Amino acid sequence: LRSVSIDYGIMEKSHKVFLIKGKFTWSDVGSWEGLGMLFARDKAGNISLGKSLAIRSSGNFIKSKDRLIALLDVNHLAVVDTPDAVLICPVHQTESVRDVVNALAKAGLKKYL
Repeated sequence: LRSVSIDYGIMEKSHKVFLIKGKFTWSDVGSWEGLGMLFARDKAGNISLGKSLAIRSSGNFIKSKDRLIALLDVNHLAVVDTPDAVLICPVHQTESVRDVVNALAKAGLKKYL
């Protein structure tokens, strides 16, 4: 499928859209850094979703479902563990994940996408 935002792909083309007024906060989460604004941080500024241990490490975003992620003396990294791959990059460059996606596609490794 073509990558298109929901407002352009659906909302602008439909004549059957209804709105309901609500009181809630909104965050257009477009990066791991943006997602990190929704979760609590530890004293060193790390966000951990899953099992992790961070020693002398700060400002990291750690996501793991099953495995323990241990960080030692690293700062401002996004570490995302999935069943078949691990992504590690600077938190401020998570939007460049598309470069990884493109490289995987080019290398014929679409099973990791």
